[in-house]
Amino acid sequence: MGVQLRTRRVLAGAALALATGGLGCVDLAGPVVYVSAPPRLVCTEIAYGESLSPSVSRSADTLEVVVRAVGIATSGWALVSVSDLSGALMVGLRDPRPGTKEPLGLALRSLTPTTTRISFAVAATVYGFYQDSCAVSRTFQIDTSSGEARIAGSGPGPRVGAHALAPAALASRRRAILRARG
Repeated sequence: MGVQLRTRRVLAGAALALATGGLGCVDLAGPVVYVSAPPRLVCTEIAYGESLSPSVSRSADTLEVVVRAVGIATSGWALVSVSDLSGALMVGLRDPRPGTKEPLGLALRSLTPTTTRISFAVAATVYGFYQDSCAVSRTFQIDTSSGEARIAGSGPGPRVGAHALAPAALASRRRAILRARG
């Protein structure tokens, strides 16, 4: 078997794996493989809205926070600010390179040993694949009262998808949209 034929079969197999992985349609009609383009970034739609997704872990007396920009329509993001920090001191910051999907890293130390609630806000610009962008912001709350560090986000800005809303809230939002359309 020639190198070209082997390469073509490998590419066809990879294309099939991508297509069946939910990444889009694949056209194997010719030597070129086409995978469908990602969706446009639409800030006002729940289904394709972008979100800042947090996680937290504890390392001795420091909380390590990681915030990622997630979404199928996201090509990258840029940090605008970290603000409104309460209950902790920021002892480290790993800023993502603008336009990449690198995470933001924060190292926070409680102001007192009895502090159990910490909050901070992150403002960012999320970029799509078509020179589009959305301004997003979230306020995050860290709760350490149970001995474990747990983080939750709230605030303005679109969500990752319909699954992020409770079914009743989603139904209420659908009714409001239908009423607005007339």
